Amino acid sequence: MINEMKMLKILEEKNGVKMPLPNFFYVERYGRSAQEQMAEFLAGIGKREWFLFKTDIRNKEGSLIDIFSMELEKYAKLGKTYDECVLIDISEDINIEEGFEEFITYLKTLEDKIYFLFTMKQSKNTAFVQECMEQYFFIRKIEAKEYTIDEQLETVKSICEDYRYTIVPEAEKMLREALEKKKWKVEEQVLCRLKNVVRSMVYEGMMEAGFSDGATVEVVVTGFFTSKMAKKMLSMIEPENKKRAVIGFNQ
Repeated sequence: MINEMKMLKILEEKNGVKMPLPNFFYVERYGRSAQEQMAEFLAGIGKREWFLFKTDIRNKEGSLIDIFSMELEKYAKLGKTYDECVLIDISEDINIEEGFEEFITYLKTLEDKIYFLFTMKQSKNTAFVQECMEQYFFIRKIEAKEYTIDEQLETVKSICEDYRYTIVPEAEKMLREALEKKKWKVEEQVLCRLKNVVRSMVYEGMMEAGFSDGATVEVVVTGFFTSKMAKKMLSMIEPENKKRAVIGFNQ
């Protein structure tokens, strides 16, 4: 979304005309969310504030419209109506029976004041939601891209640095080669998963150092992320179906 907003501004300046501004429909994949992009995105649309509204209201009283209206009042400045930006997070199992189309119709009446950005996780209902919204808004669908190998490795290095661990060259090479072949599923929280497995490796390394003979504080709080740790880490992020296939074969 950010790249498209930047290109939109460049084209406006280059051509001397105002480009049509779409309501972006951001489909979350691989753990990339619209929320992490909002600060930079707001600058592109000329807004200063935003809030998140989730359409999953199963544990709340009232319709989507009623609850959303209350949220607008909550975030409005004293004596004024809310006129900034709202990120609408659409639940994966949304349907017309829950008043979704009526809700979208209501949002249409507010588009002169409020900029609406839509997002949802990729699911079987994504196409349905897009089709419904396109009846009322100029929708531009953006699908989250896969994380690059460099982004994944930088995440691993960042967690290691947090705990004063250094990745040895052999381990980094092993990780790069393995991640280049790794095919993440769209529903996986890629960076979150990587962070947690690295923390697990660092935790085990610190514990082993702490209980070793002659251990010192310095030994416990610093260390190296070795090839052995990298190998174990990679085994932890193998797909479950691959693990089950191996077990079934052995039987």
